[in-house]
Amino acid sequence: MAKRLKLAKNLLSDEGVLFVSIDDNEVAQLKLLLDNFVFSEKNFKTVVIWQKKVRPSNKNNDGFSSTTEYILMYSKKQGDLKLMPVELNPDYVKKVYKNPDKDSRGLWRGQPLWSESNTNKRKTLLLPDGRKIEQKWFISQKTLDELYAENKIIETEKGTLNGKVFLSEIDGKDPMNLLPGEVVGTTEEATKELKLILGSGENKFMYPKPTRLIKFLISRIPNNKNAIILDFFAGSGTTGHAVLSLNKEDGGSRKFILCTNNEDGLCVDVCYPRLRVAIKGNSDIEANGGNLKYFKTSFVKNSISRDDLKIRITRECTEMLCLREGIFDEVKAKPDYHIFEQNGRIMGVYYSMERDSLSQLKKELDKMEGEKILYCFTFDPLGLDKNDFADWQGVSLEPIPQKILDIYEQIYEY
Repeated sequence: MAKRLKLAKNLLSDEGVLFVSIDDNEVAQLKLLLDNFVFSEKNFKTVVIWQKKVRPSNKNNDGFSSTTEYILMYSKKQGDLKLMPVELNPDYVKKVYKNPDKDSRGLWRGQPLWSESNTNKRKTLLLPDGRKIEQKWFISQKTLDELYAENKIIETEKGTLNGKVFLSEIDGKDPMNLLPGEVVGTTEEATKELKLILGSGENKFMYPKPTRLIKFLISRIPNNKNAIILDFFAGSGTTGHAVLSLNKEDGGSRKFILCTNNEDGLCVDVCYPRLRVAIKGNSDIEANGGNLKYFKTSFVKNSISRDDLKIRITRECTEMLCLREGIFDEVKAKPDYHIFEQNGRIMGVYYSMERDSLSQLKKELDKMEGEKILYCFTFDPLGLDKNDFADWQGVSLEPIPQKILDIYEQIYEY
């Protein structure tokens, strides 16, 4: 866990947030690890308690039926983190908020200004029409005068004074760190959803997370509509499904990166098929739209020649460059270079440190119309030089990202 969590921290943006889900067996050890070796106690935000089951079971031999899991939350930046407020339920809004007087400020609900049952002492307040009312007021004379001045007072048929609370003025409340299953879903709900997606009565993945839970967590983070969400333990692919669903709901352009092994066919039989259905839909599951690229990882054997190793790593990383630029369709593949095209944008990747194939690559790019970018080993003592591209027109030059090579070295060190 330490290796993955350190990598996760390095990948977080300055405004990034990390959620780690775990049960009660290792939650204490995980918090110590995060506090002392990955982040610090100052990066810790909260422990969210999720009710994963609503029905108790007799499988636990310790006396209590385990119905909860824990989600530890850390932020890259120390200090306060203001989460997005919880939105009011649309059914509640429809039932409670009205606008009978056609107030230009929109829907509102009445809020009593006094109550005989409250613990305040009785006092007398003066109304603008000269009436004096002795009651157990919640407010002062000054506040009452301000509410009248702002046309925020309604007198009911029973003679009670209510203040107007406009829907547009409600900021919402901070989310609680106790998440009931009925609000964000349970493993039982998630299992039923997965069976509908995969079209099989067989339970191919035990204890999946509900889509509603992941959607709730993502949507609490400020400015999340353009976020990139990374899940190191993708499992059944709930995180990807949640991102696609959120994008459809609010018009967001979030992206997801999911990592999983293929033990017992987890990737090819569960995660990938689920995401495909989440995008296209089926008879039971609504289509969310979106797109998906599926990559397999492999190891690059070490080499005595560092330059040879860099070239081979770059060949393996070409798909990462495609992801970086959003250009995926391969239109030309030669030993020293590949060319990709997507939506009027063109990307070339030149693998050699020699100049032998540069002229042929230039001819290929000159024939193509669109915005062009070329990745190559420039600015390297043994690589190409800017002068090699002096007569190239309309091509942006990018060095092979050293960061990609550095990350590989970090992984090997771990």
